[in-house]
Amino acid sequence: MDKEKAAYWYKKAADNGESRGMNNLGEMYRTGQGVEINYEEAFRLYQEAAKDKDNCAIYNMGECYEHGQGVEKNMEKALEMYRQAAELGDSSACCAMGRFCEYGILMEIDMNKAVEWYTKGADSKNKDEEALYRLALCYAEGKGVAQDEEKARELCRRAWPENESEKEGIRNDFFNAPNDLSQVLSSLKELLHDEVIGAQLDELVEYLKTTPVKK
Repeated sequence: MDKEKAAYWYKKAADNGESRGMNNLGEMYRTGQGVEINYEEAFRLYQEAAKDKDNCAIYNMGECYEHGQGVEKNMEKALEMYRQAAELGDSSACCAMGRFCEYGILMEIDMNKAVEWYTKGADSKNKDEEALYRLALCYAEGKGVAQDEEKARELCRRAWPENESEKEGIRNDFFNAPNDLSQVLSSLKELLHDEVIGAQLDELVEYLKTTPVKK
């Protein structure tokens, strides 16, 4: 389905009060797929969907608060939203919680806890590719876990999409990824010395160059 048609049907669903339709339409407004970018409308839709405890919408509200998209930047609110979504089982929110633990954002640095959160995001039914790559770097560097380069390679292989549909999915997920993700991927390439994985990481780094710089 082309993006404009998708936006049309998501709007139909949103107008009928369906939370997932609201969230998906919000994503299109935030990324400019099928519609003009409108961060304020995206945030409004996420808020409406979040009233039904939609974990994806709550996570997306966290991203908006973290990057100041459609709402004033507020790291405390971002952490609150990520924690709520993670408690509802959202794999991307688990990854975000791991990142806050790793970098000590509004908390003490705790690599053991970061690894726990990344693992939850990576092992979720809806695996989070960013969590897989961040966890891979932890194994490659021996941060919060015993160093294991082969485990890091295995995680990178799990993260890489198996088909074009999944590849589009990872692009959508990485569109609003934090600015440090490029360095995470580049560090993995340097540490793992794997030609196939290195080419995959290069492709993702090149894609990230086309996405908006986050505040």
